[in-house]
Amino acid sequence: MLNGTTLTVGPVGGHRTLTIVANNLSLLNGAKIVTNGNNLVLIANSMDFNNSAGIVDFSDGDAKADLGKPGADGGRVEIFSTSTVSGAIHINLVGQNGGDGSPGVKGAPGARGTKGSGGVDHLFDCASGAGKGGTGATGGTGTPGAPGNPGGDGGQLVLRAAAIPDHDSHFVFEKAKSAGGSGGAGGPGGDAGPGGEGGDKSTYCKPGQGGDPGQPGSPGAAGGPGAGGKPSGDAILEQKAD
Repeated sequence: MLNGTTLTVGPVGGHRTLTIVANNLSLLNGAKIVTNGNNLVLIANSMDFNNSAGIVDFSDGDAKADLGKPGADGGRVEIFSTSTVSGAIHINLVGQNGGDGSPGVKGAPGARGTKGSGGVDHLFDCASGAGKGGTGATGGTGTPGAPGNPGGDGGQLVLRAAAIPDHDSHFVFEKAKSAGGSGGAGGPGGDAGPGGEGGDKSTYCKPGQGGDPGQPGSPGAAGGPGAGGKPSGDAILEQKAD
């Protein structure tokens, strides 16, 4: 019996199968089973789902995969040999939403401008003043963001029993699909290159002015969204128990 508690089958991506065998299986007062995309087998003669929170593949905290990772599939739930059912249970195996794409990398900084030419003197005065430094180069373009990651495929519900009258009213299977992750933001443009140093002074000429800074680089393009997973299908009902 689960009464107001949560049973977790295993970690996300654990590829485990948990089998529960009981004469009477009860999920009461908000009790919930979280599969994390693992497989769950329930074998019981009778089941009581009075005010349960149902069976879900992922809790709210794990409903979306981490950055840069695809969503996990919803797994498989099998319910065997049920003879009597009280109440209704919602089963949601929609699959884990895909993780967002990684952001792009900042562009390279622009190069410093060239140094200005030095001053040139006549015998007793300045013949050619020192030159202004060159304008800094434009910063590099940021790299594109990575595309969003695909969502996991919906899971499967299998009901196997000698008789489950009105099974649709007792086992409510959510038919939906997971969402793909959002594309990563493009990397910011690189910093503008600094202006070049002014030319050197001479005996009679003043030093040249420093050059103007360049322009910052353009941001990279955002990544595209990831694809959603395959939707959960209809529950599979096998009327003959093993």
